[in-house]
Amino acid sequence: MKQIFRVVIIAMVLAFSVDSGAMSNDKESVSSEFIFEACKNGNQEQVRAYVEKGGSLCIINENGWTPLLCATIYGHLSLVKMLIKSGADAFYLDHNKDTALQYAAYHGHVPL
Repeated sequence: MKQIFRVVIIAMVLAFSVDSGAMSNDKESVSSEFIFEACKNGNQEQVRAYVEKGGSLCIINENGWTPLLCATIYGHLSLVKMLIKSGADAFYLDHNKDTALQYAAYHGHVPL
């Protein structure tokens, strides 16, 4: 799982040069439930379809997570890479002030 650590680090560096916009607390129940379930299950095709249809990667669920945090917590490396390439904010801080990189470490997806 060293790769997930590297991907998140790279995304954090790249994010300095990209303005990803403000995070939204807008909870569009149907689409947000769909994207978070797809990220939890590692369903890259469903997430890709959501992004291609213009779905926001800046939505936040009831846990304070973005889709990137969700995919990171559940250890879906290829999905994490896709979300980052699609513009997910790797610097987003959840309600605990944690980033995707910290969640990767907390959940054992990087050597501690």
